[in-house]
Amino acid sequence: MFLVWIFVWDDDLDLPYSEVASTKGQAIAYCRESVESARKSLSLTRSGGVNDVKVRAPFPIMGLFDEFASTLLGATDQAQRQRVFAEIEVYISEVAGEHARQYDKILPNVDEYLQMRMGTSGIMVFLAFSDCINGIRLPEWVMQSDEMTTLKIETTRLAMFVNDIYSLKKEIISQTPQNIVPILLHRSKGKTLDETMLQLSIMFRTAAQQFENGFDNLVVKVKDDHVVDKDMHVYADSCRTLVTGLIEWSKKTARYNLSQYEDEGGVFKIPL
Repeated sequence: MFLVWIFVWDDDLDLPYSEVASTKGQAIAYCRESVESARKSLSLTRSGGVNDVKVRAPFPIMGLFDEFASTLLGATDQAQRQRVFAEIEVYISEVAGEHARQYDKILPNVDEYLQMRMGTSGIMVFLAFSDCINGIRLPEWVMQSDEMTTLKIETTRLAMFVNDIYSLKKEIISQTPQNIVPILLHRSKGKTLDETMLQLSIMFRTAAQQFENGFDNLVVKVKDDHVVDKDMHVYADSCRTLVTGLIEWSKKTARYNLSQYEDEGGVFKIPL
């Protein structure tokens, strides 16, 4: 249900005829109210304490989040829910910033874009409760460690690159091309599209290696605790599965409609 919510919530802002974001002010209000709705759905207060008061979601789409939150309430403790909410707050804040740039017709530079996409991809939110859906409970010191931060950042980068490659055509059509490919092209005006894609493939391989380095370093720290060591391998595998699953889904989903461009050997030739 989380994946359904995060796709349709963001799309509701992206659509040119959006009823909730036809102006910049409406988009900001939509994001602000969504944060408060998520906080209440997770039974959290501003101070982080438990709050039994539930309120109606400000928009119908937040009803999907309510269903996701009700599942978390029965399977997580407050620290886990606070962790999830912190990432949701970042996600919605970065989405608001992204749409403000679109309204103001401002193209971010590469560093600004990568920082923004750390939030807007939604991957950090998913990784905040990934231990829960895998039936494990990693200690908070592991979840808050520098090595775990590396795993989350590099998983997000990998997913971001995959998404931007496969969604580029859709975003051009919808006139919302905030995407790493045109931003790299804009920065290096002398490069061709092929050269830019080669640069992106190097960035992809670098992120994958950084992930494995972070994982190896964390395994060293937990190796004496066999339960945590085993659970850490489960968590890392779920990160890898997320990225490979996103690749396979992106190639087949009607959202991007790319199957028609698949050539022999699994190569995609996508006209822009």
